[in-house]
Amino acid sequence: MESSSSSSPLTTTARKDGPYMHRQPKYLYKANEGFLMGMLCGIPLHLIKGISNSPNGQRLSGGFQAMRTNAPRLACTFAAWSVLQNISICVISNYRQKNDMKNVYVSAGVASGLVNFRKGVVSASKWAILTPFTLISFVTVAEIMLPSIKTKIGNEKSRLSSDTPTKSWYEILLALLFPCQLLDYKLFV
Repeated sequence: MESSSSSSPLTTTARKDGPYMHRQPKYLYKANEGFLMGMLCGIPLHLIKGISNSPNGQRLSGGFQAMRTNAPRLACTFAAWSVLQNISICVISNYRQKNDMKNVYVSAGVASGLVNFRKGVVSASKWAILTPFTLISFVTVAEIMLPSIKTKIGNEKSRLSSDTPTKSWYEILLALLFPCQLLDYKLFV
């Protein structure tokens, strides 16, 4: 073993950055996406609620006050839900050895149940049961409405050159339902 301190990885001054040196974990990105989605939903929601619940002379300031206090709280809940859903999708898909929509439905129920567990067992179980059914209903309605959208997309694909990448109708459906959440997954392969 060499005793030279210049070859030791702890004492070198000029080190090479590896490919994963500045890379952040995937769950951190999901938390960022969930926080952004929560803020985008919470700002108009709490602004409108604040305007409608404020007295006549102070509607705008009451709306902004409600938005400042409540929108970040909703965004943190969205971020927690997003991270929990991503973790549970990974766990369920590794357990089942399949990557399909059942994983998404079950993981959404698990994430909703865990986020709402602070409100009690009854509330957590309600949300854990209702969230997958809500997702299934959204997907079913979108599948009923998508044939007309699919033909429009088909017409657009024929006009575009073959070099331009296009999205399938499943990816468009996922983008409409979950803007930041599910685009990373290849669920319909």
